[in-house]
Amino acid sequence: MVNNVNSSSAVCFLTRQAAFHVLEFASQLATVTSSVDVFILIDHNNVSIPSSPTTFRFIQLNETLVSREGFQKANIFGSKKICSAWDKALYHFTRIATNYSFVWFVEEDVFIPTTQAFLSLHELYSPYYDLITEELIYHHEGNPRSWYHYYSAPGTFIPPWVRGMVCAVGCSRRMLSAVDEYARWRGELTFLEFLFHTIAAHDKEMKIVTPLELNTIIFRQQIFFEQIKKRPNNIWHPMKNFLQQIKWRQNLINIVLADKNHTLNKFHALKNRIINNINSNSISDLNHLLSMFERVKHQFTPTERQQLRHLFVRLANDQSEEISSLLHRLADHAFKLSEAHINTTMEEDRTEKYVALENKLVENKKTILWLVKNGNGSVDEKGEIGRLRREAKQLTLNLTREIQCERRYIKCNRNRTNKLIWLKLSNRGPSSVDFDEQLIASGVMFLGMFLVFSILKRIKCFC
Repeated sequence: MVNNVNSSSAVCFLTRQAAFHVLEFASQLATVTSSVDVFILIDHNNVSIPSSPTTFRFIQLNETLVSREGFQKANIFGSKKICSAWDKALYHFTRIATNYSFVWFVEEDVFIPTTQAFLSLHELYSPYYDLITEELIYHHEGNPRSWYHYYSAPGTFIPPWVRGMVCAVGCSRRMLSAVDEYARWRGELTFLEFLFHTIAAHDKEMKIVTPLELNTIIFRQQIFFEQIKKRPNNIWHPMKNFLQQIKWRQNLINIVLADKNHTLNKFHALKNRIINNINSNSISDLNHLLSMFERVKHQFTPTERQQLRHLFVRLANDQSEEISSLLHRLADHAFKLSEAHINTTMEEDRTEKYVALENKLVENKKTILWLVKNGNGSVDEKGEIGRLRREAKQLTLNLTREIQCERRYIKCNRNRTNKLIWLKLSNRGPSSVDFDEQLIASGVMFLGMFLVFSILKRIKCFC
């Protein structure tokens, strides 16, 4: 278990102004739970904070102060500001409100259909995971052209770079501490849509989950109420008609009141029927069960959701591919397991230059963090920290190039060997004796190439 379920959690709604729909939902959420403290961050400092209710709290921070502490550039693209609402929120929960074991950040154009939809998601996953997010997309080569927001990525992290939307995202204290450490080290953040994900991907101790309740967070889409009715436990983005958010939320409350657990009872009846007689004709029933589960999943406790996962996975054994796939989908809807960490290092193939650059980067980080914590704040010391931060960026760029060169070399070597094997297996190549001789000759050739390659790399990266 990652987080202490007995310690307090928080949710922070990020707004430009004190938007009415956010105030209303924040008040509703704070009223129904005492385990999650509710905050509203107001980005515009020229907006007067409304009279603070007892149920939730407002945050409003000075941009100069926040930027000076390294919390800047997290959302230049979205806000056109060096210090955005995201920078302020991250500063607040890493430097001021450090008592929370888990914090959610939610932008104002995110639609959470009901308070129970949020609480169900939070209670199910926050005790176990460091990052609860919509998706993970890996970019292994460190190519800034692979995604339009990676223009700012070179020098921030070594590859792989990992991204995903964070309109609604949950972060553990471990994740927030890592963000704080990055800000102290570099003196700035980087674009938030690859900040959290890349930090988590490079830290093997961090656990990441991408719940299906977040897969309706999309960059651009048109959302209809019929979609919400079918998946009322999902979180949706974008929904910029704020009055419609209020209206739809009330409509959903009316639907739940009218249902009187009818759908839940039908779900249990169908589930039991499938358990007792699962066969090749169960596909329609399983699809219907999945559709109903989408509507009632918030009515199950976290323990019951995990038990349902075990049940569906067990039922999937020895079934047809289609039935097994449906049961595993049901299992993921009940409780999604953590994302597998993809190997981010080349332990066996690292060159001396790779290791040397890596060690220099580690020492650079240690030195800066020590100076930031223990320094006297003199002009000379600030100048030295600035120099070291520029050095950190250059070391990261150099190490990235070294990784790229190594990967290209390994890929080239692997492709050559695979081609020879394919020729042999397809009977298009030489005889087995000639083939073995070619393979040996190929090995000798590549050994020679590697020696030449290593020498050239001492002079300049040869790719």
